[in-house]
Amino acid sequence: MQLNKIELENFRKFKKLEVQLKAGVNILIGDNASGKTSILEAISIIIGSFFSGINSRFAISPSISPTKDVSFIKNKEGQLSRQYPTKLRAQGTVFDKEVIWNRELNSAKGATTKSGLSDLKVIIAENCNKKDLPVLAYYSTTRLQSDKNNSTSYKKDEIFEAYQNALNAKTSVNKFIKWFENEDRISYQNKSNTFALDIVSEAIKHCIPDCKRVYYDARLGEIVIQNLNKEITLFSLMSDGYKMITSLVGDLSYRCSVLNAHLKEKCLRETKGVVIIDEIETHLHPSWQQNIINELSRVFPKIQFVISTHSPIVLSAAKANVIGLDNNHSLEKSRKIYAYGRNLENIMVSEQGVYPRLSSIQNQIDRFYELIESKAGLEEAERILKELFVGQFGESDPETIRAISDYELAKIEFKEDH
Repeated sequence: MQLNKIELENFRKFKKLEVQLKAGVNILIGDNASGKTSILEAISIIIGSFFSGINSRFAISPSISPTKDVSFIKNKEGQLSRQYPTKLRAQGTVFDKEVIWNRELNSAKGATTKSGLSDLKVIIAENCNKKDLPVLAYYSTTRLQSDKNNSTSYKKDEIFEAYQNALNAKTSVNKFIKWFENEDRISYQNKSNTFALDIVSEAIKHCIPDCKRVYYDARLGEIVIQNLNKEITLFSLMSDGYKMITSLVGDLSYRCSVLNAHLKEKCLRETKGVVIIDEIETHLHPSWQQNIINELSRVFPKIQFVISTHSPIVLSAAKANVIGLDNNHSLEKSRKIYAYGRNLENIMVSEQGVYPRLSSIQNQIDRFYELIESKAGLEEAERILKELFVGQFGESDPETIRAISDYELAKIEFKEDH
C-alpha cells in the first residue's frame, strides 16, 4: 500500500485540505495547533480501510468519530454546530493497483460509510492470500504508554494478529515483549534463533547507536540491550529514548515478520505499507534525531512513512517530502518545504518562524558591538563582555573569543585616537 494524495473535508479544524504524499518519507511541519496530528489520525482512518476487506477479529477498521473528528461551524446566532458531511478521500496503490476510496460520516447518529470502499475491497479480496501483506501502524506521542486493554497472547498461526491494535496510536510494548519471549523460547528449543528473532534483533541494533546485541533474558523476564563495551541495560531500566526506539522498531519489525514470514530474511526489506509516527524526535538526543529517519528508511526501505516533527535537526538530516502547514485552517493545499541539508538556523527562521537566540540576548550582543564600534561606551561594553559573553557563554565559546578580541582592539584604537 502507498498513499499518493489524501483529501479532508470538515475534518476537525480543516474545512478542506489536500495533501500530496510520496513514496519513502513524508514529514509534516507546522506550529502547535496547525493540524499535524489531525492529518496523521485522518491517515490512520484512511489506511485502516484496508481492514474492511479482511475477515479477521484482529483487523478492525477505525471510523470517523462524531464527537472528535467533525468540524464545527457558527450559525447566524453565533452558536456552534457540527458541519456534516465529514469526508476522507484517498488516492493510492494497493497490491500495486491504483485505487481511490472514501470514508464519510453524514450525521451524528450515523456510521462511517463503507460504500466508497467497493473497489478497494475487490482488490484486497483478489490479492490478500496471494501477495505480500502491507504493514500498517500508527505511533502517537503517547507511544510509550502501555495499553492495558491490549492482549498479550500470541498465537503462532494467526497472521492477521499482526494487525491487532496497529492503528490505536500506542505501541503495544507488552505484546511485543511477549512475542520476543515466545520466539526466544522456540529458539532455545530448536538450539538456533528463528529467522524472525534474528531480523527483529538486527533491526533494533541498526537503529540504536553502539548496540552490539539484543536478547531476552528468561531468568530476568526482560529484553536486554548490550552495547559495544559489553555493558547491559534492561528494558525496564532504559531511558525513554532507548525505550522508544526499541519498542517502535521492535513492534514494526515484529509485525512485518508475522505478516510476511514467507519472505524470511528479506521481510523487512520487501514489506510495503504505511507507517505513521507523531513527533518522531520525542525523547531523542540530537545525535539520534539526526540519524533516526535515515536508519528507519534503511531498515524498512519499501515502507511509506508519514511523520510529524518540530525538530530542525530531523528536517535537515532526512531526504523527505516535507509538507508545511499553517494555522490558517481554511488553506486548501499544503505547501512544499525544502529542508534537506540546510543550515539549522535557516530552517528555524524561514520555516518555523523562530530565531535561534532569545531577543533579549541578541539585543545585548548588538549593543556590545554598537559600543565598541563607536568607542564611546567601552565601560558598558566591558560589563556586557564580562556578564554575558564570559559569564554566560564561557571563555572558550567562539563568540566570546571573538568579542574579547574585538574589545581589546577597540581599546587600542581608542588610546591611539586620544
